[in-house]
Amino acid sequence: MIFVTTGTQLPFNRMLGTIEKWAERNQNKEVIAQTCKSDLRFKWIKAYSFLQPKEYSDYIKRADVIVGHAGMGTIITALEHSLPVIVMARRFELGEHRNDHQLSTVAKFQNRTGIYIANDEKELEQLLYNIRHLKAQAKEPIKQRRQLVDFLYSEIRS
Repeated sequence: MIFVTTGTQLPFNRMLGTIEKWAERNQNKEVIAQTCKSDLRFKWIKAYSFLQPKEYSDYIKRADVIVGHAGMGTIITALEHSLPVIVMARRFELGEHRNDHQLSTVAKFQNRTGIYIANDEKELEQLLYNIRHLKAQAKEPIKQRRQLVDFLYSEIRS
């Protein structure tokens, strides 16, 4: 199952529209999405504006991969659950966010095992078509994982 999240602040129609088109051509794949009040109509994605924490957690536990905006919560969740994650940055110039901080986020995680960057809709679609080849970051010992999570939180604050 593919779990998609746009976070809880803003919808992300550019990403969701690409995934909807892909899901139409790949109807054998289950796609669940938290869409944050997207105004798109979904036929091939099982979409929820918002999920309660338990529902969100249950879908994460069932997921084979997470696809989401380049929010730190999305990345941390994937790392904590040893899931590969595809992230796509919202872009200020397209009216998707208040600034381009998500572009900075993806730059920090470029070439990191388990985190796959989609710079545009075409790259997102290519990653979705190759989803079975995506690898999660190996589970790190708890101390190393804690150091990574602490680093990520420090990046969020800076």
